Amino acid sequence: MRCTPACLAAASALSTAVAQEAINMDAATHPSRGVIYVREQIRYFRYDAQEDGGGDIDRVKADTWLTWGIRHDLALQFEAPAIFERREGPDGDDDTFGLGDPSAFLKYRFFTEDLGPVDTLRASVLGGVEAPLGSGDL
Repeated sequence: MRCTPACLAAASALSTAVAQEAINMDAATHPSRGVIYVREQIRYFRYDAQEDGGGDIDRVKADTWLTWGIRHDLALQFEAPAIFERREGPDGDDDTFGLGDPSAFLKYRFFTEDLGPVDTLRASVLGGVEAPLGSGDL
């Protein structure tokens, strides 16, 4: 099947993506006042064998963020990470599961400029705390 330019235009018009947000850092976007949204991200890491004779490490980290829009330019964000880790060693594998350190942040958007229907410049400042409540060395 061959897709013509009209076919491509129709497919892009039916796309459900409306906006994009940075995945590796906080973005300057906020939920509307009184709205809470949940964002989850799961990452897999693999660390090579260590020099001290230890084996490889496989780690799966699941971050969950709850963000509440207090005002159109102010949001409160909570993060709660969960971590699974498997360490390979000479005596077998060692599996660990635990919670990471939770955090809470206030995010204030001090600049917004709409350049077009989908083009917007935004800048925010954030500050918060991370509580050392996680389990173990995770």
